[in-house]
Amino acid sequence: MIWGRSREEVAILLATCDGERFLAGQIESILGQDYSDFRLLIRDDRSTDGTADVLRRYAQWDDRIVLLRDPGCGERRLGAKESFSRLMMEAARKEFAYACLADQDDVWMRDKISRELELIEEMERRWPGRPLLVHSDLEVVGQGLEVIAPSFMRYQSIYHQEDALLNTLLVQNFVTGCTVLANRSLIVKATPVPSEALMHDWWLALCAAAGGHIGYLKEPTVKYRQHDGNTVGACRLVDFANPLSTRWVERWREGRRNFWKTLGQAGALAGWMRIHAPNHPELGVVDLYASLKKHSSWRRLYEVWRLGVLPQNWFRRTLLFIRLVWGPRAGEER
Repeated sequence: MIWGRSREEVAILLATCDGERFLAGQIESILGQDYSDFRLLIRDDRSTDGTADVLRRYAQWDDRIVLLRDPGCGERRLGAKESFSRLMMEAARKEFAYACLADQDDVWMRDKISRELELIEEMERRWPGRPLLVHSDLEVVGQGLEVIAPSFMRYQSIYHQEDALLNTLLVQNFVTGCTVLANRSLIVKATPVPSEALMHDWWLALCAAAGGHIGYLKEPTVKYRQHDGNTVGACRLVDFANPLSTRWVERWREGRRNFWKTLGQAGALAGWMRIHAPNHPELGVVDLYASLKKHSSWRRLYEVWRLGVLPQNWFRRTLLFIRLVWGPRAGEER
């Protein structure tokens, strides 16, 4: 579809892939928002179920829905990170003032956009022209939207942090992408998402912390649906730590791999900061963290402790210390 400049200020960015089962419910919750001046930009990542049919049906019914076409991908699926990167670049190209990120299987609270817009507009009055991001808590629900936990943040044993943002975000992301509203300054400066980034939402949070500010709504704005097809999903810290869990070894190995990938992500962030935030007082910290793989195990441990580059709570910190001392296995540092 070829479309011109939209009069709406908000772009809602939805990446889909084999999401037929829950997709209609999410689209309905978006179209039913109490703020209606938006465009819903959707990129499908080569779905093989009925997702494309659902999308076409809704696009014919509501002209706020735009299905993106990006020829040249061939038979390869891009994955969530690259799909959202392309959606954000399209929102930047079309000069939307704000962009929301949406997952295909959640349900939005009716006032999600309006509440987040109110907060980010207040932030823009304080910090005009700066990259800004707003995120919120979520309500964890099951497949039928039955409540599992009223607060995702408490369920995950994480919290929004006001101080020393980069020191935490280098090793732990506490910003959930499906709640995010970003302003144009952030979307323009943070895209394309580099290959070194672990996920698009983590990268946005890092760029906002390094070049601007992050705001938080403590009330949930999204019903975060848990099912057997979740890309990430919610996991209580006590379940992660339980060695009797059937997925404990898998989660441990995944966590170790992701930790070593954060060093490459930090290297990309340091390069970004030299362009967009060259005077940031923590640039040296980001540089040093990115270089940790070159040091001995005990030197890594010492530098992380000295710099205060630490995740939230002592359990996560203990895991970090173990990974620093043991070092990566072959291939995990990439």
